[in-house]
Amino acid sequence: MYQESETVVANKDITPLILKNTKGVIHSIYDNGNYYLVEFVDESGNTIGDGLETISCNDIDKYISN
Repeated sequence: MYQESETVVANKDITPLILKNTKGVIHSIYDNGNYYLVEFVDESGNTIGDGLETISCNDIDKYISN
C-alpha cells in the first residue's frame, strides 16, 4: 500500500497524455488502498491533463530514482 505524498510511476498507459513510466504523486487513498488519487507530472514537473486521476493500485508502481 502506498502513502499520501509518495511518488509513483504509471506501469501502463492511463490516458493518451499519461503514458507508461509517467511519474505522479499520491494525493488521497480510497477503498483501503485499492484506488489512489494521483497527480501526474511531465519531466518539467508540470501537471498533466486535468490535474488528478483516480487510479487502481494495479496501474502504478513505487517510483525508484536512479
